[in-house]
Amino acid sequence: MFEIPYFGKIDHQNLPDYLETKIQFDEKPVELDLNFEISSLEEVKLHQIKVFLSLLPQNIRIAQKYLNHLAKDDELIVEYFECHQDLIKDYGLRLELGTLVLMRVGIYPSNECYSVFDFTFPNDLSDRFLSVMLNHDSSLIDITHES
Repeated sequence: MFEIPYFGKIDHQNLPDYLETKIQFDEKPVELDLNFEISSLEEVKLHQIKVFLSLLPQNIRIAQKYLNHLAKDDELIVEYFECHQDLIKDYGLRLELGTLVLMRVGIYPSNECYSVFDFTFPNDLSDRFLSVMLNHDSSLIDITHES
């Protein structure tokens, strides 16, 4: 058995496919999921998960920093906000990255894309996300527009 922050004890020789929980970040609910694509992991990989999750608030801030450093005229940002013109008009939302909130963090310990941080408009107004993907040491892999 191995203790993982937010998820408790897991059997690293008989891993489930998927674990999920809800956490609070900046007083807002965030979905947190841990995705195992194999049935067992070495303790070194489990230790990486433990360290990454123990530093989750810092890792969230790092993902936010990467997202906020995109220029407002960046093609990805322009495309994302163009998809939401109706929301912006109907709800009076501003065309600013600062209006986006973290909705989900997914951890994928067997992938190069180790973690995914999904940001969108508050109050479940959209099913489209700007996803920030980091590797296990919190370096940026990519930022994409997902739905």
